[in-house]
Amino acid sequence: LEWQRSQRLGTPFSIVIGDVDHFKRINDGHGHPFGDAVLQQVGACFTRRIRATDTAGRFGGEEFMAILAAPVEGALTFAERLRRDIAALSIPVPAGGCVSPTMSFGVAARRSEHALPEHVIAAADAALYCAKRAGKNRVEAAQAPAQIASGAALRECASR
Repeated sequence: LEWQRSQRLGTPFSIVIGDVDHFKRINDGHGHPFGDAVLQQVGACFTRRIRATDTAGRFGGEEFMAILAAPVEGALTFAERLRRDIAALSIPVPAGGCVSPTMSFGVAARRSEHALPEHVIAAADAALYCAKRAGKNRVEAAQAPAQIASGAALRECASR
């Protein structure tokens, strides 16, 4: 629906995909119930940060997605604020101590070259890959569609 509205009215449409860094380590080290608690806390950060005009939810595993009626600059600001919120969490571990999760984000906005919303999702996913390759706990914007199609964006991430 948001994609159709964006296409019809020419309004901004951005995708933010976030992935909890080192989630397997959290899950394996502290158990699946604790891993679920971490995901719930991360989800709560999304809920607090999302606007009424936008949509967010779990995308699968430890990934979350937000669909924003915002240009790429607004989506980058949203993702950076969310990244900071999540990094500030201190989740008590039942056996003692705390875990402060971090999250990496990929951001992409609708461009005229994107024929389908899946193209914007793929661009945000490629940017997320760049964020992971560049050291995690960061936000990266998508490259131009031609760079993604040619693999140049992934090669650029690999060379960092």
